[in-house]
Amino acid sequence: MAKVSQKKVLEKPQVTNAYEYLFFFRPTTDASENKQNPFKFVEEQFKNVGGNIVRHDKLGRKRLPVAIDRHQDAFMATWIVEMGPEHIKELNRIFGLNEQILRTNVLKADETMVKSLSQPRERFEKRGNRS
Repeated sequence: MAKVSQKKVLEKPQVTNAYEYLFFFRPTTDASENKQNPFKFVEEQFKNVGGNIVRHDKLGRKRLPVAIDRHQDAFMATWIVEMGPEHIKELNRIFGLNEQILRTNVLKADETMVKSLSQPRERFEKRGNRS
């Protein structure tokens, strides 16, 4: 009988990093419950790749220093997501195909940033005395 060698397949451990996505949406974008809500689209794409959304902030409509596709204003929003680095390229391609998204920016977030941002915001009750 021939001996069949069994090779152990070493699986690579899944590496997850925290990323901060900054989105520039068309200025007409709002959070209304329509079919083309880009905020839901973005969250669905993060969940499709197995990402964990840590935080989401809508920064509102801002004036841009340089026009993007003839738009002087843009609606800005950020997401902090934990996911594998292999999904970044595919997500950037998908987000680039959406007409509501003018531009995206991805930054790798460090652990201290994620820990501080995952906690609820605290309001300053007392400000320093100014004399």
